[in-house]
Amino acid sequence: MGVREEKNILREKYKEIKANITDEQKQVLDEMVYNSFINSMSYKHCDSLIIYVSRKDEVDTLKIIQKALLDNKRVAVPKCIPHKIALEFYEIKNMSDLEKGHYGILEPNKDKCKKINPHFYSICIVPAISFDIEGFRIGFGKGYYDRFLEKFEGLKIGITYSLLITKKLPRGRFDQNIELIVSEKGVKRVEKSH
Repeated sequence: MGVREEKNILREKYKEIKANITDEQKQVLDEMVYNSFINSMSYKHCDSLIIYVSRKDEVDTLKIIQKALLDNKRVAVPKCIPHKIALEFYEIKNMSDLEKGHYGILEPNKDKCKKINPHFYSICIVPAISFDIEGFRIGFGKGYYDRFLEKFEGLKIGITYSLLITKKLPRGRFDQNIELIVSEKGVKRVEKSH
């Protein structure tokens, strides 16, 4: 079985685990992840962050975005460019700068927001369905983030629930790993791969 097939099987497994988290559990976990992140040195010392807008089944990032804006950090949000399988990033000033975009996800309104060069931003929060302890991830299978992360020089952080962290995930040669994983259990530096 190839890496792609293995990832597809695991993608379904972790989607099912997420689907079994009740709304009440999710609310508690989201609050704990939020506190872990905003109390981390990485967040406190950053002046700018790139952060995706969460879907209903992901760790809630809307609260983090609102907090970062209140703290006067520069906040950039990705916009999907499907025909290029690429991401463009726009700085937002408030939540009303967002509108429903591709895949039903909130994205920056290009008419209201300024396109930015993401490489001058200090942190990127990376989405995933699952992470492993070495910082590799199973995303949504399109490769948007791996292409971007290859050139991003800031700190790469995954936020997730500990239920979705495993020992080792299959990885392909283009897969990029992150450096920190934030969950309801706190902030953990990833282990070096052997």
